[in-house]
Amino acid sequence: MRTLILLTICGTIWGQVSSGSLSGEVRDDSSGRVGGVHIVVSQDGTAFSRRAVTNNLGIYRLDELPPGAYSITAKKKGYRTLTFPGIFIG
Repeated sequence: MRTLILLTICGTIWGQVSSGSLSGEVRDDSSGRVGGVHIVVSQDGTAFSRRAVTNNLGIYRLDELPPGAYSITAKKKGYRTLTFPGIFIG
C-alpha cells in the first residue's frame, strides 16, 4: 500500500474576520501529485467538519473555517489513510 504525504498551509485570521482557511497539496511517497484524495477537516471537540477533494494537481482548499484546533484526514483507495491532529487556525 502506498503512502500519502500531506503538505498544508493554514490561513491567518486578520482584524474583524472571524474565519480562516486551510489549503495544501497531497503527494505520494515518490513525490507525485495525487488527485482525488478525500480531505476531511474536523474541529476538535465539536461536530463541525468540512470536506474537499484534491484536484488533478493534488491541491485542495477549505475556506471559512472558524478559529480552533482541527484534525485533518486524507484518504484515497490504494493508499494509507493519514490523520494529523493539532492543526490550529486563528
